[in-house]
Amino acid sequence: MNLPGAIKHILYGALVIILQAALFNKLTLAGGIIDFVLMYLLFQCGQYTRTQAILIAALFGLLADATTDLWGLQLFSKVGTIYLFHPLLVRIQNNRFLLWQIALFLLLITLSHNTILLLVSLFTELYASEFSVVTTLISTTLFTVSFGLIYYLIARDR
Repeated sequence: MNLPGAIKHILYGALVIILQAALFNKLTLAGGIIDFVLMYLLFQCGQYTRTQAILIAALFGLLADATTDLWGLQLFSKVGTIYLFHPLLVRIQNNRFLLWQIALFLLLITLSHNTILLLVSLFTELYASEFSVVTTLISTTLFTVSFGLIYYLIARDR
């Protein structure tokens, strides 16, 4: 791991968490929010080994939990998502894919992340009704995927 590069990514990640807490948590659409921290992790963790990516996801998940008062839910879901999809993230980082393929990858990964988050939240009884669970799952997934595609289109040529 290149230490100055890792420090730069961690500082950018801290900025992403501040933006998530200050701006993106306030932007809701049908109960869903943009998970900007997840998008940052997905597009950055392909550069690192699986262990390094999981440690970075744990750090950002814990910091995201601290800003949303969900102690442990974001940590568990982000680490689980990076653990499951790290080989795919490496392939996305090293190859060029068509836009619909990136959209499908983002949909799969984001839906998995939100499913893990909602399944873990069942233990804490965060959501009281099934309707809010389904609405949150669908709206957060679609909102995050649409933002991720915009981010991908802007950042892919850099």
